[in-house]
Amino acid sequence: MTFTTPTQSCTPRKPRSTALTRAAALLVLAAGLLGGCAREFPEVPMSAADAKFAKDLAGQTDPDSRLAYGKLMFMHNHIDEADAALAPLSKAEPDNAEVLAWRAANDCKIAGRRGPWLMGFDKLWLVRNCLDDLDRAGKLAPQDFTVALVRMRTGAEVNVMGSLDTAKSIRTDLAPKLATLPASARAAYLIASARIEAADGKPAEERKLLEQAAALNADAQSVAEAKMLMGAVKG
Repeated sequence: MTFTTPTQSCTPRKPRSTALTRAAALLVLAAGLLGGCAREFPEVPMSAADAKFAKDLAGQTDPDSRLAYGKLMFMHNHIDEADAALAPLSKAEPDNAEVLAWRAANDCKIAGRRGPWLMGFDKLWLVRNCLDDLDRAGKLAPQDFTVALVRMRTGAEVNVMGSLDTAKSIRTDLAPKLATLPASARAAYLIASARIEAADGKPAEERKLLEQAAALNADAQSVAEAKMLMGAVKG
């Protein structure tokens, strides 16, 4: 899963101090945290193999191919192409947990890139919806490693409305299963764990996990992503 470290493209607005109910105050606080500002998700270059795979999948209409295409587009930050593949598939298969998880994760990116409007309240609803859908995917398939990993990584990246705590809980639940999983899955877990440490402001722990992920040499994509993220670690 590739989430290029986003940047804010405007200055977050501060909510005005008024006599608010507790619920309204929390709503304004959440909107302030989201900032109403657009987050940038630069497209990640594809390898020759991925580009060929994408081309082969693009014209396919069967559900497995559409899911594979949507996932590939998501991981390279081709957000609109991912949405075009995953949204109709999720509508056709509403109880398919993996489809729902990937679509919800992409919806969180769609919400993140929204620009300022209504103090970010439109973004707030979109983020709440995508997090709710991720939770539903987890309930549909509580033992599915891929679904759990998508939820863990997205929760760390979004880091609002308790999503980071959810990501940490998933990390703890997945840890005992790692020994039985292939190297690519372990690398993805380590990178997702590193994003949790980044959200917690722990650069030393983040770097250590990324180094471990790269050292696995599981696949070209995980090595490249781990090294890219290492280059962005501050501290």
